[in-house]
Formats: sequence, structure tokens, C-alpha cells
Amino acid sequence: MVAPRPYFPINPEMMPGNVSKEIRVAFQELTAKNPLLVTRFKQTFHERRAIPGEPEAKAGIDGLSETLAGLLGMFPDESRNGVEEKGDNGDSTVTTFAGEFSAALDKLVIEHPTALILFKKHQQEDSRSTREFLAALLRMYAEHEVGYSY
Repeated sequence: MVAPRPYFPINPEMMPGNVSKEIRVAFQELTAKNPLLVTRFKQTFHERRAIPGEPEAKAGIDGLSETLAGLLGMFPDESRNGVEEKGDNGDSTVTTFAGEFSAALDKLVIEHPTALILFKKHQQEDSRSTREFLAALLRMYAEHEVGYSY
């Protein structure tokens, strides 16, 4: 007979469903308070979607969910700590993109829960709010500093 594995309950804050809700709220706040950053992230995602072999190139929500799975498990560049863009210079389609972002998060809960747990773990270690930590990751991606496989 095999001995049962010990049960270590996960902190509810670390549950992938709860983390995705937090990220969704943070993204909505960024869409309202920092649409330029969201627009830059969206534009970079769409530029990279045209590169064969990149996660972004997958059709529909799959490309965004794969991209987020990689991005959310990262730790943002420390040199950008505290940098915040202001203003309403984003494009008018960021609210539509927010729906795609939300659908991709739903997919992450099922297909890449570890990315969400890593996001929360790194965010807690970093001591920034969820919104600030997500903004740092989106900024890092928008500046083309992550994900290229050359």
C-alpha cells in the first residue's frame, strides 16, 4: 500500500482562479488609468503575432494566453521599478482588447495555472501592488525585452 501524500493546503491568495481575478481587475485599472501602456502592449502583441513560431502567432485567444503564460511567470526588470506612464493617449480599442485579455486569463486558469501562481509569488516577493507589478511586466513586453527566441 502506498502512503498518502501529505496535504498542504494552498493559500487562497495563490489559487489560480483568485489570481486571475486580481490580474483582471488590475488590467481594467490599467486600461482606465494608463491606456497608453495597454495600447503599447497590444500593439507589440499584434506586431509579434506576425512572426511565425512565436507564441503570439497562434490563432485567436490561444496566442494571447500562451504569451501571458510566459510573461506572467517572469520577474520584471528592476530598473523600471516605479515608472508609471500617465495620460489618455491610448487607442480606442483597449476596451475591446480587455475582453480578449480576460478570456485569455480564463484559459490560463485551466491550461497554465502555474504561471498565475508564479505571478502571485513574484508579486508578493516584490512588494508592489498587483496593478504595479502587472504594469511592469506589460512595459517590459512592450519594450520588446522578452520572448524573442533568437
